[in-house]
Amino acid sequence: MLAELGLISYDDLNYELRGSRDECYAEQFNDLIEWLNSNSQALEEHGVQVNIRAESGKFFTGSRDLEISMDRKTDWFDLKMVVIIGEFRIPFWKFRSNILNNERRFILPDGTVFIMPREWLSRYGELFEFGLGEGEKIRLHKQHFPIAEKIQSGWSSPELRRLESLQENGELPSVQLPAGLAARLRPYQIEGYTWLYYLSQNKLGGCLADDMGLGKTLQAIAMLVKHKEMAKTRENVPALNGQLDLFDTVASPVSSSLIVVPSSVVFNWKNEIHKFAPGLKVAVHAGNLRSRNVQELIKYDVVITSYPIVRQDIGSLSLLHFEYVILDESQVIKNPSSKVYHAVSMLNSVNRLVLTGTPVENSLTDLWAQMNFVNPNLLGNLSFFKREYVSNIEKKNDKHREEKLKRIINPFILRRTKEEVARDLPEMSEQVIYCTMTDEQKQIYEEEKSGIRNALLESIDQKGIEKSSMIVLQGLTRLRQLSNHPRLTDENYRNESGKYLEVFRNIENVLAENHKVLIFSSFVKHLELIEEGLKERQIKYTMLTGETVNREEIVRVFQENENCRVFLISLKAGGVGLNLSAADYVFILDPWWNPAAEDQAVSRAHRIGQNKNVFVYRFISEGTIEEKIQKLQDKKSKLADTFINSNNPVKDISKEELEELFS
Repeated sequence: MLAELGLISYDDLNYELRGSRDECYAEQFNDLIEWLNSNSQALEEHGVQVNIRAESGKFFTGSRDLEISMDRKTDWFDLKMVVIIGEFRIPFWKFRSNILNNERRFILPDGTVFIMPREWLSRYGELFEFGLGEGEKIRLHKQHFPIAEKIQSGWSSPELRRLESLQENGELPSVQLPAGLAARLRPYQIEGYTWLYYLSQNKLGGCLADDMGLGKTLQAIAMLVKHKEMAKTRENVPALNGQLDLFDTVASPVSSSLIVVPSSVVFNWKNEIHKFAPGLKVAVHAGNLRSRNVQELIKYDVVITSYPIVRQDIGSLSLLHFEYVILDESQVIKNPSSKVYHAVSMLNSVNRLVLTGTPVENSLTDLWAQMNFVNPNLLGNLSFFKREYVSNIEKKNDKHREEKLKRIINPFILRRTKEEVARDLPEMSEQVIYCTMTDEQKQIYEEEKSGIRNALLESIDQKGIEKSSMIVLQGLTRLRQLSNHPRLTDENYRNESGKYLEVFRNIENVLAENHKVLIFSSFVKHLELIEEGLKERQIKYTMLTGETVNREEIVRVFQENENCRVFLISLKAGGVGLNLSAADYVFILDPWWNPAAEDQAVSRAHRIGQNKNVFVYRFISEGTIEEKIQKLQDKKSKLADTFINSNNPVKDISKEELEELFS
């Protein structure tokens, strides 16, 4: 009988728990008492009498039971949990301190010692870390539903089953794509859109952490379009008994959503929304001329602003209520003590979403900041998180804690790498990145443009267009350089460049995701500026210009050295004759008239032997000569063809076309 109940004997006289000799004496004793609690009824039925001789007190050896029931109210699971120990009925919350401190001995009201089951320590630890006790009830926020799943084996509910679909292996029901989305989503993007939809239906926030280039922006835009269409069409449905059901869809008025982005990509977001969601009304809240009457913003479907503006205007922006607040490149808020983190935390919205390819850059604290923004208190307060998770995982390599953390955050982070979705991607993806100039850069650009335009028109009036070609070409070159960085024309310039900031933001993202990148520019001086920035950030690189003599060795280092992930190349020197298939990202810093030269540059990576999908980014400064030329290229204009094919590109251009180019 004792063997059937789990004991083992080495001498047919004394019996012990299997494996107990691996434990210390105290735990051996505790495990035996727990065994007695679990088997007291069977022992009694077989006439076995139990006597305990222990100097440490009187121990309870009867049966015990844990009663669990669940109600849901608004955003909470209300768990009624009571432990029945002999004649005592004790709220489970009373065991909190013992479970969190791994102390199995609990003193009953009569002084008897009750030994808690070892299983309680592992099963209910997270419940006491994140739950709130009140009498016999423990309240658990719906965002902690993975913890609720562990409460009792086999226990479930309709609410839990709906939330469980957000788990990594859960199957989300398909959701119809919005009619107003002017884009065809790839299968993994539809999966991401569906995930965002179900998060919003349950009023939960999320972190879309796909690799750079996989379309995080497009998936977020699809969700914004869906929200607008739902808000326009759905009707109020009265809830049963007048009570609103957390998991029922109810109508909400059309409201505005706020997108917070790095300053350098404000215009890029605006352009992407116009392209993929032409039905959304968009406002840009940025720059010195922005409206001080923020109430006007809620008239728009989407408001785009920057992190610095939110920090400056949080007093007024915090008075508004948005449907969505979306943070792009959310690693910006990774420091919980920063002003920008506190500012975005004050924004009010129904739903919160963050987009980043690098949710953890330096420490797990980065993750806490972003997850606490989308779902406050999901990971407890910062001091608790540092003590229980950061310290144990980063310093002690505690795999158990690591698994617990993954289980909690898993439903709220969706990350796909290029390799995972390779079959859904074309061999090469191309994207234009529009960069917003800094205020200082823009001022210099506008002053220079005005002077060049006046000199040009005066020359044309006096000499004619053909004899003014040198002024035109010099003016175009100077404006191109200013579009990149004013330091290309003035070494004493000490302020920032919008394109420079955006290029480095993307470089850091590529490196964080363990990819290699080729960076092309028409201007060697521009590459040298990037080189300075790489040195400051201690990023290993190689560089190829017309002055380079050991081309083969430089190429070999980039191709074979895993630590060398950046290759700076002048367009003229590196457009042909190189096989750089180790790179899967290509940055073209200053696109120009001739796409054929750029295509040759791209072919350094996108060629036979390349086994990865290639992403090509062209960086263009908003409101500059670069943008005008891009639009002309898109229209396949005669002007673009003239510059590509003519020895004297100015000869066939009218005065009106030149005025438009320099306007």
